Amino acid sequence: MAGKGTERVGGTVGAVPEAGAIEPDGAEAVARRFARAMLARDHHTAAACFSPGARMLTSDGTEVSGRAAVLAVLRQITTSEQHLEIRIGRTVVAEGVATCTQFWRRSSTGPGSGAYESATAARLVLARPGARWQIVIASPWE
Repeated sequence: MAGKGTERVGGTVGAVPEAGAIEPDGAEAVARRFARAMLARDHHTAAACFSPGARMLTSDGTEVSGRAAVLAVLRQITTSEQHLEIRIGRTVVAEGVATCTQFWRRSSTGPGSGAYESATAARLVLARPGARWQIVIASPWE
């Protein structure tokens, strides 16, 4: 149940800032759009939040580069049998760069893979090379 000052999005609860505090196209809005797309299992919309040359660290520490490679990793996450919850943390913006923390909880009760649960702090780095904020680095497994 979401309490006062919280927002339920898919399987997540995150703090709701003051009305009008989030710029519609700001860094925090992009990070939230990414989280909502992941919770909706929409890897295409999630990948669209990334820059063409984005980099992502995978769960085994492999670094993938480019939106197509990021899309492949996001597809694996969103098509798996795991349950995903994302809680939005803090976004800090300085000039044309931002960092966002998200708290991811993954769990599975599937008979094939066995039951498991993990919780990680995901780190996103966003940049605004032009008029639009984009994720340039993502590390969801720290």
